[in-house]
Amino acid sequence: MEVLHELCWLAHDNRIALCPEEKYRNVLDLGTGDGTWAIEFADMHEEATVIGVDMHRFQPTFVPPNCEFQIDNLEEDWTWSGCFDFIHARMLSGCFKKPRHIVSSAQLTPGGYFEVTDILYTPKSDDGTLVSNSPLRTWANQLASAAREIGRPLIGDASEYLDMLSEAGFVDIHVVVKNLPTNSWPNDKTLKEIGKISSLALELETISMALFTHGLGWDPEAVIATCAHVREEFKSPDVHAYFPLIIVYGRKPCRPGSVEER
Repeated sequence: MEVLHELCWLAHDNRIALCPEEKYRNVLDLGTGDGTWAIEFADMHEEATVIGVDMHRFQPTFVPPNCEFQIDNLEEDWTWSGCFDFIHARMLSGCFKKPRHIVSSAQLTPGGYFEVTDILYTPKSDDGTLVSNSPLRTWANQLASAAREIGRPLIGDASEYLDMLSEAGFVDIHVVVKNLPTNSWPNDKTLKEIGKISSLALELETISMALFTHGLGWDPEAVIATCAHVREEFKSPDVHAYFPLIIVYGRKPCRPGSVEER
């Protein structure tokens, strides 16, 4: 997970978040995972209280005094008594049956921000080196099919998050799209570095195992064999493939019911 955090850090132009810098007081990190983002944000913003929430507890016990972790099911009614001025989410595609409910449940103070970062598992290539029936494209199609089968569809386009935030009443919504090369094939220095990290951070077996076994009924051995085959193309410098990484953030209106520019 720390490798994934490094990947997002580079893709965010060496920033912890893209929404405007504020003196945040109450921050919530949805699906915090190992808590790396929450811990780093707490270290950088000593004035803030940071809560990382996940369904599983595998975060470290030694954390900054202004950071804590909680176990909760975000698909149930939120139980926090107060509001947050910044809610952060990362890599939640396929985690929820009703992602719109997650966005609409965001308990933000007026003027607070919601920011989500996600990888779109729709591999692309601009020069034709990733053919339509390639192992990587086939894997991506199977992944999307498996997610639909278990009722937790993957986010397919940045416009989905844009619509979710807009429907939930957010304003000043921004969409940023970055490219995550599958390996170090780009000539650009920064993209080459991102590609090196992508080849480590995007663990195909970890991404695929639960979805393929539960959604498609595959044996674990079949998943491992398929991922090994896909990885050959994933790491081939002759295949100039990349995944879009999207960052979408928006602001809760300062005055309830007011009309603000979207």
